[in-house]
Amino acid sequence: VMEFYTFVAIAFMPNVAWGYNSSETAAGVPFFEFGGNSVTYYLIYSLCVILSVLYIFLASRAFGAARKGTLGMAPNGEKATFPSKEFLLSKGVVILGGAFYIPVIKTLLEVFSCDYSSRPWVVKKIPEMECFSVGHGGFMLITFVVLITYYPLATFMFPNLQFQDKALDMKFSPIFLVVLSQIKVFLGALTVFYSEEGNAVRALVFSTSLLLLLLVLAIKMEPCLIPKANVWITGSYGIAVVCCAAATFFVLTEERNIALLLMAIGCFVCVCVCTVHHQNLAKKQRLAEAQKIDDYTRFVTLSNREKPG
Repeated sequence: VMEFYTFVAIAFMPNVAWGYNSSETAAGVPFFEFGGNSVTYYLIYSLCVILSVLYIFLASRAFGAARKGTLGMAPNGEKATFPSKEFLLSKGVVILGGAFYIPVIKTLLEVFSCDYSSRPWVVKKIPEMECFSVGHGGFMLITFVVLITYYPLATFMFPNLQFQDKALDMKFSPIFLVVLSQIKVFLGALTVFYSEEGNAVRALVFSTSLLLLLLVLAIKMEPCLIPKANVWITGSYGIAVVCCAAATFFVLTEERNIALLLMAIGCFVCVCVCTVHHQNLAKKQRLAEAQKIDDYTRFVTLSNREKPG
């Protein structure tokens, strides 16, 4: 759900003025914009650093369990359940390395984003902090250390950990998750470094292209081991592409009503296609189960006939 929200929210970035009078308030759905004052950013930044460090700790524990083949497994050999520490370790890695990946990366990258429109240059999220000052240098150093540890662990270790996790029902292709993580990083960077109103078209075009690539990969690879889940995951990527494409059309033409209409129609079509495909898969599954029962019945009947006497 959070991943779907972050992708769709790109179409409603602050520099895409959906009918508002000021670009400062032009944010129908913020792309993880946590308020406009420095105090709020300090709090969110601190939280993201804490979450990053916590993930690094949990990932190291999870890696050890994965090597033993016990990740997500209770001491009795069964699937870990709440509130066991094995269950909490499993879910903690998934939440911090997957669900919170974009907001953490984006918040950390914002430390490197400066406003160069006037002198002195200032940090966009902390206007009272001058860029490349001693204070900003300390921020960048802390962020760099966190990024070089959190990023590779969440990008390359998490996909393999989730695939070996016995407590997870929905598992994805590790290769797909690595590509997905790279796309998330690029999308986060676009919203940070191309947040000015004049860069809206560039940011939206790049974002739409990346999401379209993700949609094609999801269709080709079917990354989730649950076929029905693939339908709606792919559909969510399709909706994100539609929203960003409509936002691009709006920025280029300033035809807000037409853009919103195209967005609504595109989203409706995506939902309809997914619904039909989901029903077809369910029908095939029922037929396959009925065939198995029929084959078993025939096998039992033939076995009884072949018995002597």
